[in-house]
Amino acid sequence: MARRQIIHSCGLTLLLFLLTGCLDIRETAPPKLQGTWTAAGSIYEGRSMVIDREQITFDSGDGEKVTHEVIGVLTEEKEGHVLYALDYRAKNGGEYRLHFRFESASGELRFVGRQHVVWQRVEA
Repeated sequence: MARRQIIHSCGLTLLLFLLTGCLDIRETAPPKLQGTWTAAGSIYEGRSMVIDREQITFDSGDGEKVTHEVIGVLTEEKEGHVLYALDYRAKNGGEYRLHFRFESASGELRFVGRQHVVWQRVEA
């Protein structure tokens, strides 16, 4: 009986998050993520990442670009920032997930696990 109540409570909590907008699940990249991103002064110097609604492209800086299909984005609003989990499908059919932290005040993007690397959107 207690196990059923826990499962029911977890389901209701998830539903509440979805309905209140605290947790957003979508199939395309949201506008806050869209654009060309660079990380000057880091190990990614000279490289870029381009995110649009349906694709993510990595530019290695030596002329090689690899584009993948965005298949889902999970968004979680926090105080002062937004956490994103961007799922994509590679050309080989493998599915992968990138975790980002978007700083609302500065517009900076940081990979979770590499918080010291700051990605800035390049204005067109």
